[in-house]
Amino acid sequence: MFDSEALAYSEKHLPEVVDHLLASRPNLREIYTTNLAKNAKRDYWQRIDATGVSASKTYTIQIKCRMPGHDDFVLTAHKLTDPQAVEQCQGFWWCGNKYSFSVFADIYAEYLGDGSIFSITREEIEALESKFPDELSECISLVKRSERKDSDGEYFPIDEYDVYITQSGLANALFLLLRCGNDRVDQYFMDHI
Repeated sequence: MFDSEALAYSEKHLPEVVDHLLASRPNLREIYTTNLAKNAKRDYWQRIDATGVSASKTYTIQIKCRMPGHDDFVLTAHKLTDPQAVEQCQGFWWCGNKYSFSVFADIYAEYLGDGSIFSITREEIEALESKFPDELSECISLVKRSERKDSDGEYFPIDEYDVYITQSGLANALFLLLRCGNDRVDQYFMDHI
């Protein structure tokens, strides 16, 4: 059911992702990872790979290590189909359909196929959906139906969608959040552009 090559690849790059998270998210003091080999099935279905610990809180973390050639950051979303939900719920548009991210972890981190590492928090995802839905839509390169593999190795569709976000688009979106309401950042860029 599980690809041993992908598992070995994930185990190889997991320490790099953990180091990146500890360096880029100073509130995290420690990160405890799941033993991927022993818990592959649970990880596959629950999608939580680690727990981050700060001075006062714990954080659930999803970590993905994408094989070479897979260079987009991927999050899952639900398609909004009820007219009232489409009108009232926050989300983003793609090819005439409205989606809203399925946020189940506190932090999402990915080692991408080109060796770069990106991370985003639950709060950042929700802020992008509510404050910058149009800009978010422009960052997306693809939305496709999620699939899972059964015990026979056959894929079947589920009621979620994989949302592929370009690296440059994600970096720009995170920059928009940084600028949002931060006069000092705005002034810095006004002075240096």
